[in-house]
Amino acid sequence: MAETEVADPAQQVPTFDSAHPAIVAMRQALVYLAALALAMLILVTVIDVAGRYLINTPLPGAFESVRALMALVTFSALPLVCARNEHLRAGILDHLVSARMNRLREPAVQLISVAVLVVIGWRLVQEALNKMRTGELLSAIYLPLWLPIGFMALMSVAAVIATTTLLWLTLRQAMHHEGTA
Repeated sequence: MAETEVADPAQQVPTFDSAHPAIVAMRQALVYLAALALAMLILVTVIDVAGRYLINTPLPGAFESVRALMALVTFSALPLVCARNEHLRAGILDHLVSARMNRLREPAVQLISVAVLVVIGWRLVQEALNKMRTGELLSAIYLPLWLPIGFMALMSVAAVIATTTLLWLTLRQAMHHEGTA
């Protein structure tokens, strides 16, 4: 059976693919932002490596640029992955567990994910506020450190919203299935 096929429609995992224009625009903006950051990350890395090996001069600020761009790529994609429920899954034990337990597992995992994302977001907000207060910079590129950390916090909040929405959809689907079973 293909990875996208599901034998029992009741076991399908819901996704949050809203067609609302504002959500579509935000989703597209995050996709383009992640793609642009990834392209810049590749460009900085190629220039830095070429400079190191061809003319023995690394690109100034490459290390800090790569750090900021990695955060941008990772956290731009986080709400997208959460909204589409495309986290890595290993279903190697699914056949050993009853269908009911498999249906209960999904909301439990989503609830844990929401809790973890809330903690991550909360810590990132605290760190961004601390960096804003101290005025710390990524020195080689003169970027206030609170900006990438604040972006990461904002994307964590978006991921919390997406995962909470999925949790609600999953619970609604489970209740509907229990009512028809």
